Amino acid sequence: MSAVLLLAVLSAGNAVAQEGEAPPAAPKPKTVHLLVSGGPVAVDVDVLLNGEFVATVGSGDAPLMQAVDDLLKPGINEVRLVARKAEDGRKGEEDLRIQIAPVRERGARSRMIESPFFSAEIPADAALQAECIETGRFSAGTPPAPVAAPKGGYWMFVSGPPTNHRISVQVNDWVVGSYTSGEQIVEITPYVSKGKNTVSFDGARACFKPASGREGPLDFVLGYAEKEHEVVKMRQQMVEWQVSATDKREAVTKKANFRGW
Repeated sequence: MSAVLLLAVLSAGNAVAQEGEAPPAAPKPKTVHLLVSGGPVAVDVDVLLNGEFVATVGSGDAPLMQAVDDLLKPGINEVRLVARKAEDGRKGEEDLRIQIAPVRERGARSRMIESPFFSAEIPADAALQAECIETGRFSAGTPPAPVAAPKGGYWMFVSGPPTNHRISVQVNDWVVGSYTSGEQIVEITPYVSKGKNTVSFDGARACFKPASGREGPLDFVLGYAEKEHEVVKMRQQMVEWQVSATDKREAVTKKANFRGW
C-alpha cells in the first residue's frame, strides 16, 4: 500500500534572491487554520471549535483560510459541524471541503499545509430535512516522548469507502484523528508506549456520506511497520477493526489492547 503524501502546497514558491538582495527570511512557525474550499452546496454549516463559533460556510465564496490558534487547548479538542438547509435556497454545484490543519508560511505567496487534524466533505447534492450536528475530535500539543523504536515504527492504515459514522481513534491518551472514509496512512509512533497500549474507536452518526464507487467496510489496521522512501509496509498487525459502510446505528465503539516494543 503506497503511503499517502500528507503535504499540499497552496501556491508556488518564492522568487530567487538576486545579487545584492537580502537572503530569504526563515520559515515562520506553524499555525493552525480552518481551511474551506469548494461549494456552493445546498446547506449552511456552522463550524465550532471547542464550543466557540469560527465561521459559517457552504456558499461557495472564495476559499477560506482562517487562523484558529486562539481556540485550541492542550489535549483533546472538539470540532462541531452544525448543518441546516440554506435559507437562500441555493443549489449545490461542487463538494465542499472543510479542514483544520497546521499551516507553515513559506513566503509572501506560499504556504505548506500539513496533515489535517480534522477533515470533512459535504457533497454538492447534500440535502437535510432538519438540523444535523456532526462531531469530531483531535489532540493538540506536544506528543508524549516515545521509547526509541528499533527499526520502523507504529502506523495506522485506514481504507475503505465512506460510512454513516465519524469515528475518532484514540491511542492511549492521544486522539489521532476522526475519519468517515479511508485511504489514509498515519504514523502513531509518538503515542505508543513500551508495554501495554490501548486503542479506542468511538463513532457517532455523520451528517453526510459522500458518494463513492467503492465497496466493503471501513477498515482500521494498526501495527508495526517499516517505511522505505514513500512506501509503508506493515510487518506485524496488532489491531484491526471494521465498520460496515451501511451500518445505521447511532453509535459504534471498540476498544483493544496491544503491546508496544
